[in-house]
Amino acid sequence: MICSNCGKTIADNYRFCQYCGAATDASSARSSGTLDPIRLPSANMTTPDSLEDWLRKDTIESVEISDPNTPAISSDTSASDSADSEFHSLDLPLLEVNSEDFVPVDVPAETVSNQPADSMKTELDNAPDRLQQNLERTCRSCGAILAPGHHYCGNCGCHYDSGHEFTPPSPNPANVSGAKVAIERTSFIPERQQLQPDAEQAEFVLCHICDDGSAGEEIPLWEGENIIGRGSSSLLSTDRFVNPKHLRLVCTQSQVSIEDFNSLNGVFIRLTNASTEIRNGDVFRIGEELLCYFHGNSVQPLLSNQGYDQTQLLGSQESPGWGYLRIVMGAYCEGSVYRLCQPTVSLGRTHANILFPKDGFVSGTHATLEGMRDHAILTDLNSSNGTFVRLKKPLQTSQTTFILIGNQLLKLRPRR
Repeated sequence: MICSNCGKTIADNYRFCQYCGAATDASSARSSGTLDPIRLPSANMTTPDSLEDWLRKDTIESVEISDPNTPAISSDTSASDSADSEFHSLDLPLLEVNSEDFVPVDVPAETVSNQPADSMKTELDNAPDRLQQNLERTCRSCGAILAPGHHYCGNCGCHYDSGHEFTPPSPNPANVSGAKVAIERTSFIPERQQLQPDAEQAEFVLCHICDDGSAGEEIPLWEGENIIGRGSSSLLSTDRFVNPKHLRLVCTQSQVSIEDFNSLNGVFIRLTNASTEIRNGDVFRIGEELLCYFHGNSVQPLLSNQGYDQTQLLGSQESPGWGYLRIVMGAYCEGSVYRLCQPTVSLGRTHANILFPKDGFVSGTHATLEGMRDHAILTDLNSSNGTFVRLKKPLQTSQTTFILIGNQLLKLRPRR
């Protein structure tokens, strides 16, 4: 097939010319549904007066003229191929032409290369690289392979130097049979603290306390805000009762602010041979027992009296008291409820008013509760494992403090 614009030979299945980018007749014929089976000579070629003149002119244009004193000039192979294809398409018999009919043609001096030897050597050295680049060219628009010397894509007509870089589509793992797709669940990934380049180390240290009472892994603290959770250390990452962001510590040069970061199970501060006020709804821990205090008659009755004729509800003898103590078992389980009747009620494992005999972390006499007018006083009796009260508001401290989150005991102390 011959391009109607430049007259060069192009493949029949190409819709655009590779040399000038013009749309071919085949492209328009495909769109209209008709094809032209016969190709005539190009429209821009001059028609001779006679067939003999036309053959003579075609022969003259294809003759290579060389001078022994000048380098050989390469002919345009594409033009000769085009002329041969047009000549054979006419199905005419070959005619003999006498050498006397040839007219000599002067070669312009501009066509002869007069470059220095060094420049020609550089061109020869760079020829393999240029050839390799031409062999690996692809269309940036549709990805079709471009042959050497083609400036336009025969498939879409896009110029080689224009358009966007072609990127082959990657297979979708979800559509490949048997392919395993890794899904990253962010809720199970511990979040590390993003430290600023100019962050300074705080004047306080936070470390784990092992079961034998020795200091374990140390958690680094920095000036300003520190979020402690599952990603802070290896021990916290394995505790299912610790939130990803559980504790917030704001460090300054002189003190630390301890704050619960809206965790599910809360932050507890240890009392060691000390007392503190607790009010209605406050929670504290002794050993492995989680206890909730209710003041006065604020506890809801477990059973309701639905009898008639003022019948008394069956149960143990009810006595007047100043509060209740309930064991927290979980979200869907009710624990035992103890009525606080005596002015001072003791808690312990062997010698106390309220006993926890199966908890080995509770001392024989662990703590006491003393009733007041609108609250109670919780006192630790120098127990082995201490009494922990749940933090309700930020606590400012500059001294050594023991913090319990989940089942992990942490020690916050000054660095010096």
